[in-house]
Amino acid sequence: MAAKVIDLAKYTDLLTQAHPMVIETEEENERVLALVQRLSRKRRRSFEEQELLKLLVRLVEDFEEQHYELKGATPDQSCCEPET
Repeated sequence: MAAKVIDLAKYTDLLTQAHPMVIETEEENERVLALVQRLSRKRRRSFEEQELLKLLVRLVEDFEEQHYELKGATPDQSCCEPET
């Protein structure tokens, strides 16, 4: 499979609109999550939009891994057991 070539003009425009950067606050996280949701809902994303979406998801994952530790809980424990 041949590698796709990104249209730098389109991608630059998307980056200019999204202003992606390392997320450091909850407010920034909420802003980026809104962008992720908007891009995720699009039926047809351009290659450039898909690449931006991957970048934004990575930024959110990094922030949430640092700020929302599950402290070794299993998935069923973390969603179902009340905190004491």
